[in-house]
Amino acid sequence: MFKHAVITPFLGQQRDRFSEYNEPKTLEQKLQTLRTIDGMSGAELVYPYEVNYDNLTELKLLLAKYDVKVACINVNVKVEKEFISGGLTSPDKAVRDRAVSFIKEAKDYAEEVGADKVQCCPLSDGYEFSFQADYVETWQRLCETFGEAGEYKPHIPLFIEYKPNEVRGRCYLDNAAKTICLIKDIGNPDIGVTLDYGHSLYGDNNPAEELALLNSLDIKYYIHINDNDGKWDWDYFCGSRSLMQYIEIYLLSEEV
Repeated sequence: MFKHAVITPFLGQQRDRFSEYNEPKTLEQKLQTLRTIDGMSGAELVYPYEVNYDNLTELKLLLAKYDVKVACINVNVKVEKEFISGGLTSPDKAVRDRAVSFIKEAKDYAEEVGADKVQCCPLSDGYEFSFQADYVETWQRLCETFGEAGEYKPHIPLFIEYKPNEVRGRCYLDNAAKTICLIKDIGNPDIGVTLDYGHSLYGDNNPAEELALLNSLDIKYYIHINDNDGKWDWDYFCGSRSLMQYIEIYLLSEEV
């Protein structure tokens, strides 16, 4: 049986380059909203900007109060100034070490709140222009950093979320196949892939085919479900723009 969770920042204020949408909500208000969704009792929380050790005690009380389980801790490695041009692939080892420490801390936090996984989308690790990056060197850095992060507390697996672009013009990990290659190079079966339906779709891939590939190679996977028009990551309602592809991945998910 499928288990569903909501990425809780989506329940509060959202913004793009030009506008803000909805009013800000406290952590408690987000969990209250979550519980108004029929059948929903799971949350994916974002570390360290939404939840961290400063509000750990409050979070535990709220989870118990609203009977919410934590499906995953989503660790952000992109906001700090030193991560702007890449954290996990930075040429500065001190920056790479700090990026890895974020993922390790997220695993510690996941253990504290009963989550059985963490996930990370390395959005600032990529490039815009020809000759901007040493592709071999950055690949080795990805193996080094994700390898170290994945080795820490292996009972809490790390899932790597790929995305074609944002905030970089092109992310190093832009599809499932390349992310699988990275995991195979690292050689850690406790590292998996977050298959974001929308990222796959607007990256001109087939989400169901990517899921089948992950399953056939026995790679752990975690799925983010949303929808878009194939041009950008709009996070539309599921099946609202690509109904047949959504039905296909849904049926395949039941089979595997």
